[in-house]
Amino acid sequence: MLLLTTAAILVIIALVQAAMLAKLREDRRIDAHRAAENVVRTLALTIDRNLKLIEVSIVGVREALALPEVQAMPASARHLLLFNRIAIPHYLGSMLVLDENGNIVIDSGTVAPRQANFADRDYFKVHRERDAGTFLSSPYASRLRQNDPSIGMTVRLSRADGKFDGVVLAAFRLAFFKSLFEKVDLGPDGIISLVNTDGTMVYRHPSTDGTGNAGESVADAPVFARMRATPNGSFTGTSKIDGLTRYYVTQKIGDFPLILSVGISTSAIFAEWAVQAIIVGLLTLVVCGLLAGIVLVLRRALVHSYNMEEQLEHMAVTDALTQIPNRRALEMALDTEMRRATREKSELSVLVIDLDFFKQINDSHGHAVGDALLRSVGRQVTRAIRRPGDFAARLGGEEFVVILPSTGAAGATFMAERIRKAIAATQVATDDGRRVNTTASIGVASGMIQASDPTDRLLREADGALYRAKGGGRNRVVGSHPNDGFAAAQ
Repeated sequence: MLLLTTAAILVIIALVQAAMLAKLREDRRIDAHRAAENVVRTLALTIDRNLKLIEVSIVGVREALALPEVQAMPASARHLLLFNRIAIPHYLGSMLVLDENGNIVIDSGTVAPRQANFADRDYFKVHRERDAGTFLSSPYASRLRQNDPSIGMTVRLSRADGKFDGVVLAAFRLAFFKSLFEKVDLGPDGIISLVNTDGTMVYRHPSTDGTGNAGESVADAPVFARMRATPNGSFTGTSKIDGLTRYYVTQKIGDFPLILSVGISTSAIFAEWAVQAIIVGLLTLVVCGLLAGIVLVLRRALVHSYNMEEQLEHMAVTDALTQIPNRRALEMALDTEMRRATREKSELSVLVIDLDFFKQINDSHGHAVGDALLRSVGRQVTRAIRRPGDFAARLGGEEFVVILPSTGAAGATFMAERIRKAIAATQVATDDGRRVNTTASIGVASGMIQASDPTDRLLREADGALYRAKGGGRNRVVGSHPNDGFAAAQ
């Protein structure tokens, strides 16, 4: 029971500590989620605001070019009208108007447009095929700004009959995202990425190629699949690019086909928690170990104490020489059997056995031989009584007592005679090889027990019968009533 109780306590301690650690872990995740959510909202708002400014600008240019009077204006005046009133973001590369063949016809950078053709760009091809609304291109290296990484935002120009008449283009430098993302500290292995909904990476910080991984396709990456499924949400995933597991918080950029994600390394999120878990775990193990050790020591002490008590109890009721019950045990057994006989109204018999001429044996052969003979007699008496309730004890010296529950005078006399014969057949060897034996005189007392009878009534009666057996020549069984005994055969 002590071990089960201790085990239950240890399990409860472990469960409480596990629950506490789980709560601390969840708290760390919530803190990380809030931090990432604040970052992604702020960045998304900034990006959306800048892209909307560009969209308003290129749509304004398209609307102005739809007016015949604007088309008829001198180039310098038209340039001033189209571009001077636009609040151009800092990282806007240039705004261009391309004709149906992809050639520059109007250039925000100069009144006389630069010579270049962009008919091969995706932002031109898509509008030539259809009106794609406001279109964001894949990242590209600018031909007008020494391969400066950029993305293009375009709207379609159409003639009165609806046919394709070119595009209005605003080139937006990726340096904007680099500058914006670098200001955010997400801890070790944290990342910020802006991905087109078609799976094209616009910009990633930090990058693995030094250029923001711009243009790299992550369309088949599990993390991107989760982003596209829940563009405004959070999840844990493993990056296709660097193989690290992170906790991601994502948000779509306004009405644009872009998804911004902030990824915090799970190892960084739970680094502090892991240290706490190790410390708490070790302390829990130490406490549980100490508790278990104390309980084991206490249990060992209790078991030892219990064993000692058992030994002392056994010693208290056991004769040290013969290892059969002693006088104290006899008194307790006799009291118990007297009560039972009274309660059950059954007969009870007591035999008192005394070895004949035992003092002469001690004097002639020494106490060692006498002790050996007493041990043998004790074994013979114990073997002679066969029923579970029968009881044998050493009364003291060379005297033994047998209690026979539910036994009348005839049965008791029969049992006494069997014991007498067994003792007479007992022999022990001396140091010089001689054999020593003895005989016994036995007094028998039997009868019904009354509640008023003293506990030692039958013992006294059997003792009286024993004296008569001694006086009658020894080596015989004598009952407490006339004709209850018989002498040994001569």
